[in-house]
Amino acid sequence: MLYDPAANLEFHSYDAENSSFTVRYHGGPDDYIEETLTPEELDKRYSFSEDFRAQFFDMNYINPKQRLFVDQDGTLVEFKHVDCLDTLYEPGYFANLKPMENVVQAIKEIIRNHPAIEVFLLSAYLSDSKHALDEKNQSLDKHLPEIDAAHRIFVPYGRDKKEFVPDGIRPNDYLLDDYTQNLIQWEPPAKGIKLLNGINHTKGTWQGSKLSYDMSANSLAQSIVDVMRGSTISQRENIIRDDKPANKTLPLSPEKIPMFSDYLKNVQKQSDITAFEAKANYLSELEEVKSVLTNEQKADKKLLQLLDLAQQSANLAPIPITLPELRNAVTRRLDDLLLDGNINRLLLDKNLMKYGLENAVAIRLQNPSATKLYTQMELSKLGIRVKKGQKPIYIYSASVKAYFEKDGKRVLAKDAATAEQLQIVSGKLPINRQIQYGLNRVFDIEQFDITKSQRQMILDMEQKTEYTYENLIEFTAMTRTTGSLGIKTEEVAMNGLAIDSFYDKESNTIKINRELHDSQKVSKYINSLSDAIITLTSESPAKLQTFESRMLSATLHTSFEKPVSMADGETLTTTFQEVRELFSDVGENKASFTLETLENTLAKVNRAATYVIRGVDKVVESHIEQSQQQEVKQQQKQYQTQTPAQQQGVTTDELVNFIQQIQ
Repeated sequence: MLYDPAANLEFHSYDAENSSFTVRYHGGPDDYIEETLTPEELDKRYSFSEDFRAQFFDMNYINPKQRLFVDQDGTLVEFKHVDCLDTLYEPGYFANLKPMENVVQAIKEIIRNHPAIEVFLLSAYLSDSKHALDEKNQSLDKHLPEIDAAHRIFVPYGRDKKEFVPDGIRPNDYLLDDYTQNLIQWEPPAKGIKLLNGINHTKGTWQGSKLSYDMSANSLAQSIVDVMRGSTISQRENIIRDDKPANKTLPLSPEKIPMFSDYLKNVQKQSDITAFEAKANYLSELEEVKSVLTNEQKADKKLLQLLDLAQQSANLAPIPITLPELRNAVTRRLDDLLLDGNINRLLLDKNLMKYGLENAVAIRLQNPSATKLYTQMELSKLGIRVKKGQKPIYIYSASVKAYFEKDGKRVLAKDAATAEQLQIVSGKLPINRQIQYGLNRVFDIEQFDITKSQRQMILDMEQKTEYTYENLIEFTAMTRTTGSLGIKTEEVAMNGLAIDSFYDKESNTIKINRELHDSQKVSKYINSLSDAIITLTSESPAKLQTFESRMLSATLHTSFEKPVSMADGETLTTTFQEVRELFSDVGENKASFTLETLENTLAKVNRAATYVIRGVDKVVESHIEQSQQQEVKQQQKQYQTQTPAQQQGVTTDELVNFIQQIQ
């Protein structure tokens, strides 16, 4: 039941078949008048509020029909490989292409059952062929006559399909096509759906919605409609996927659960891994076996059913696990992630940062060798070469500290105060996502809603505060923590290179100290900050691909509602299924957890961040050449002998000039 106070009108029901509303309005003090009107009649008769129109009326009923444009070759009919292009010009080639029956029947079903969707054919053809156009029409007449001549659009090969759409392309238009380039040209403003036909999608370039040709016609039709209604891959993973549909599972017998628990106990006795890890390994092996069997043409269905039962049993069996065991499991998984010999793991903007680990790894970038390697990679990607005799800019990701070596001394950029100045600097620095976030959060004060006096106070603090290297290490920890807690901008005072705040355990609140720039005061509050447990108020981390990564990301990146006091030796009992369901919520804006005992345990696992640091260090050391290592050691030794007085600051102009030189 919907009511719009602006029109004094109550929407009682909607007749989808006749596209009409039954509405009620007051005919007098004690009675209602009811009538049936079309959306157009309603729009002429009543004045609706803007909010109501935007949220319901215009979006769902007044706009023109949604349009679905369907490709032909490789989508409605098979794609046949040819050894010679001349074959495409031979009579009968296009007429004899076999239809992809599931797709054809799905389109028929959409046309028949969803009149609100207008279906068009949109296909490229060889304009210099005598037969191509006629044969494509013949194929449609035979297999899909429901698409009449007025809804068939043929585009000369090589032209952009959206240029030929009648009345221009609309945001709610959809293209079903097997070729990624066509889909890329379609978006934006419209949206694409890739049909996986068994031979395409070998590179995985397309990241939008994908549907498999081997689904049943009913499922494929419903999937297309669902996507057009706004469903996404994450919301409907069971139908929008690259892989073949999974087999249905059998009901789980209760007696299977204790059998699996006994299996876990035996495994644990024979090895040093925890029951938690044993279960994860077991499930992983089951998935691998099932994947192999499912791809076999004559797979043993009974065996697949038994594997399903085993998998359900593993998901539901309770497992006892202590906090140290859980922490060790996370540590081992981190080592696997970081020590696989792939240097790309260190490019945090593409991997670890995406998994919510940027705050932990940023601390490691205080290590000069790690920072140097990381920065050189970023500079190299941008085509920037450092001139002979000059060192690259070192970037501290978490608090966006830029420094370089001048006359053999490490100096800091400490007075970059205005948005205009930082804009110049940021245009030259190798910016990754975390650094860009820091720039916007810490320095670009023009975008903040603050008073002139507050702005001047910030600028004054920038000019007056002097930072030593030790100060900046502490400020890094401060900024790292406040950033992950999602503190609102207007609640934060900035002192140049850090956002200052601390966590008050007694009142369970974040308190702000607008003049906190003394290093001793910073040190005093860092411990409180590192253990702060609050409800996350900003973005949830992206949904991850593996359970281990989900667990790690959630525990490092998500905060909880209250502090915990669980001893290391205390044991909790939960099920693997509960754990997986818990972390599947991450990324769907569900930041608060319901399993209290699991909350209490996993809240402490954030200490696993120290192992991330260790892992990154090993990766760095294994990929730096011997000569570079020697150079780094000399730099470290030289820097360690410097006094705070030698660690001088430089102006923004000097920093900009230096960057322009290395360009």
